[in-house]
Amino acid sequence: MRDDWAGYIPSIFPTGSAPSTLIEDYYQFEEAAQKASKARSGVHRQEIKGMRQLVLAEAVYFLHKSSHVIGASESHARNGIQTWSLSGAYHGAMFGAKAIMYLLGVATPNFEGKGILVDVWPELPKLSSRERKAGLQSPPDMQFSRIGHRVEHRHVWQLFQRVIRVSKVDLWSKEYISSLHKLDVGEFAWQRNKIHYNNREWICADLHKFIKDEAFGTASNGIANALESSRDSAEFSVVLALVILKLALQLFISLTEVSNKLAHEAKLIKNFIDDSVRHPIYTSANL
Repeated sequence: MRDDWAGYIPSIFPTGSAPSTLIEDYYQFEEAAQKASKARSGVHRQEIKGMRQLVLAEAVYFLHKSSHVIGASESHARNGIQTWSLSGAYHGAMFGAKAIMYLLGVATPNFEGKGILVDVWPELPKLSSRERKAGLQSPPDMQFSRIGHRVEHRHVWQLFQRVIRVSKVDLWSKEYISSLHKLDVGEFAWQRNKIHYNNREWICADLHKFIKDEAFGTASNGIANALESSRDSAEFSVVLALVILKLALQLFISLTEVSNKLAHEAKLIKNFIDDSVRHPIYTSANL
């Protein structure tokens, strides 16, 4: 897939800019989404010029957002604001999960208030042996699937787990992927939901007095333990965010090896992530 992206790299100017057009605002997407919504199967296949560039442009911007929000969470944690850092980390992890999915060609734009699952690199129809011998190839195609409801956070996490389960990415740590697979979908947001929606809960003892602990968020007892013991780990959301940021960054940097059109974006993102002021935990954690 990385090599396939080479012919669809968007032009982003100036560096770090938001996408000029979102997928859901693209008129050809609206036409395909309409067909998927009306199809009995809920699925419509069609090649749309420019769609892959839109997906990749949004992926890059999600990564910018993820880096910024996770960095803010790290700053809070290092300054003793541990509980609220968990809320920020969760939202940064959500941006990072979307960046990963979009980098892998899977997007979830809305159409008429409901989600459409877009796969710009779907599995293509298999050719017969006669067609293969004749040198024929399946034409490029994209798949648009009706979801039937608005995509909420839990749906994103369900899709994220599926996407990383079926994608083969040699760059990624098998331990991280295994730990993310083992999480129940409700565990991703449990700390954030506890803080936001249960007025009896404040996870760390920092509500009235900040607690500075440089080990917080570094997963000193191991990444797998911090993730798989999510209900017993106060630093869970921070570790989750750092792991997802790592996976997203690895995926994105690999794209720069097939095209230099994203070199400036990669430099900007790397400069921020490698900055110990912006990312004091990421740069010190043993990821």
